[in-house]
Amino acid sequence: MRPFVLSIAGLDPSAGAGVLADVKTFEQLAVYGLSVCTAITAQTDKKFLSVEWQSSAQIMLQLLPLLERFKIEVVKIGLVQNWEVLLEITSYLHQFGIKKIVWDPVLGTSTGFKFHQEVSKNSFKKALDQVALITPNIPEVKKLTGSGDAILGAELMSEQAATLLKGGHGSSKTERVDLLFRNGEIKKEYAHDFVKNGEKHGSGCILSAAISAHLALGENLENACAKGISYTSNILKSNPTLLGYHTNEKN
Repeated sequence: MRPFVLSIAGLDPSAGAGVLADVKTFEQLAVYGLSVCTAITAQTDKKFLSVEWQSSAQIMLQLLPLLERFKIEVVKIGLVQNWEVLLEITSYLHQFGIKKIVWDPVLGTSTGFKFHQEVSKNSFKKALDQVALITPNIPEVKKLTGSGDAILGAELMSEQAATLLKGGHGSSKTERVDLLFRNGEIKKEYAHDFVKNGEKHGSGCILSAAISAHLALGENLENACAKGISYTSNILKSNPTLLGYHTNEKN
């Protein structure tokens, strides 16, 4: 039997990001993917038109039968409307004994649309206490923590939850380095080749989903991050367009 992994995120019709991309990732990595929709967007890989948020009541209604029916090993959370909804979701999951929660803090789209103009520092800190891992990129860390130094910001975040700082916004022309922080310090560095023309719509969603899958398969956090990064790198290399191809290559 495959372990069950749940994605709680938005519906992107292009399937490059959100629950569709997550479930594709789960399937390739041999876990059974479940999903709950937090928002319905009108978008492609190049254009974002609108978002229609699902209410907390609707999200909980989707969640309840899944939580009652399946033994869910890991939950990945992506796009949510606001911090209050996020905390409702994480608190509800905790009631069912689910503590392995991977949070990809989606603050905006690759096309420039911003979901969260303001960051509630109090709610953000509460959310960190509710998750096992957060996977922000450099701009997200700076916005979430208010720090001009992403390394310092990630150190602070990791005092509450393990933090994988994605290095995709780095300046090196040859490699990117992702950093895993725990308890206020760097625990692991993951260097990988910079992929020319490798920008992909939804790559952050795919990475957090791949890590979630490997955690469900029994990997420890360090190995799950390494294998998730490897899977995502294959997506980046798969073709020169903004929509990556998922492959069944072993990671």
